Amino acid sequence: MILFTELLRSPAGIMSLIGMLLALAKFGWIIGYFIIKSHEELKMTQPLRQPAIRR
Repeated sequence: MILFTELLRSPAGIMSLIGMLLALAKFGWIIGYFIIKSHEELKMTQPLRQPAIRR
């Protein structure tokens, strides 16, 4: 917590925090893209399930 208060006191610290947030956002999009892509491929390889007939 002390680290963040020290970083917020200087302009360079604020810029480095913004840079870290942008890097996290960028890698989050990349990781999310690959997760969605693998999920789509998994859905395409699985056979379609027939709905259960309830009586």
